[in-house]
Amino acid sequence: MSSRKEIIVLLGPPGAGKGTHGQRWAEENGWRYAATGDLLREAVQKQTPVGIQAKAYMDKGLLVPDEVMHGIVEEVLSNLDRPLVLDGYPRTLAQAQVLDEMAQKVGMAGEDGSLAKLE
Repeated sequence: MSSRKEIIVLLGPPGAGKGTHGQRWAEENGWRYAATGDLLREAVQKQTPVGIQAKAYMDKGLLVPDEVMHGIVEEVLSNLDRPLVLDGYPRTLAQAQVLDEMAQKVGMAGEDGSLAKLE
């Protein structure tokens, strides 16, 4: 299993097949697949600090704010033991910019300092 810190971000509208293809690709290549909802449930179940914050919003039927989602994604990136396929985050340009900053912080950035790399 690879310990490389790499990430694939799946973008597209609901029903486009991100989950189906992302899960299949991750399984075939030994990567971790993580959808936003799964990450939220995992953080809540583990009772991480950001999971506890997320649960407070979820219990009220509210959307989890960006700041909390950023924390959940950062926890995942900081603890990766293999490359990641990420589904459902980022959803906005602001989230993408924060993801880029987080990736740089945990050593996932490319030679030019950015997360994005087209091959």
